[in-house]
Formats: sequence, C-alpha cells, structure tokens
Amino acid sequence: MSSDFVSILVAARWGSVGLMVIVLVMMTYILCLRAVLLMRERRYAKLSARWTPILLEGGARNPKPLPAVPPG
Repeated sequence: MSSDFVSILVAARWGSVGLMVIVLVMMTYILCLRAVLLMRERRYAKLSARWTPILLEGGARNPKPLPAVPPG
C-alpha cells in the first residue's frame, strides 16, 4: 500500500469521526432546546390558566356606587 492511499484512509477516518461528533453535538443541542421550550410552554400555560380569569374578571367587575349621603 502506498503512503498516499494510507493518508487518504486516515483523512477519511478522521473526517467521519469529526462528522459524527458534529451530528451528536447538534442532536444534543436540539433535544436540550426542545426540553427548554416544553418547560417554558408548560409554565406559560400554568400562569395563563391562573391569571387569565383573574384579569378578565377584574376588568368586567363594576364596583357598587357608594350610598348617597344627604347634605348637611
């Protein structure tokens, strides 16, 4: 085997290892990002379920007028 062929094999092997590392890093990043977004969505849903009725009810509520006081 010539040294050129061996160097091509070594380069191909390191290239495939590098590509595999890049793919694994990207998959890990995507999975972590998905987990963070799901946690954010759940937190927003809980806050929305808790505060939406309070905010809607607060705007629709009409306070009773104070009783009239006779002058004097």
